[in-house]
Amino acid sequence: MQKCLIRLSVIGSVLSAMTFTAVADARTVEFSGYTWNVKNVSLGGPGPNRWSDSTDSVWVDVDGKLHLKVRKIAGQWYSAEVTMQPSLSHGRYEFMLETNTEAYDPGIVAG
Repeated sequence: MQKCLIRLSVIGSVLSAMTFTAVADARTVEFSGYTWNVKNVSLGGPGPNRWSDSTDSVWVDVDGKLHLKVRKIAGQWYSAEVTMQPSLSHGRYEFMLETNTEAYDPGIVAG
């Protein structure tokens, strides 16, 4: 399995915008010492995406690893998204992916 390190330089306004995408009654997961809201709208941005908050789409395993899955449900593709609560400040943040990103469809975006 290929490991991929993603480095993000995030400005405060982006983090604030991400915070507002969370819905008050969103399901949450605990990951890396933080609480994360799982996006629970059926259709919406970014892009013309469908979103799933199912435990089959977003979960934390027994080793503490966060999983986000793109799934085909009833003939339609659904994405998964989480947002941290509360948002962090300016800074550099790193995420380690343990997946073969080269096998992904070119339309899949991580951000």
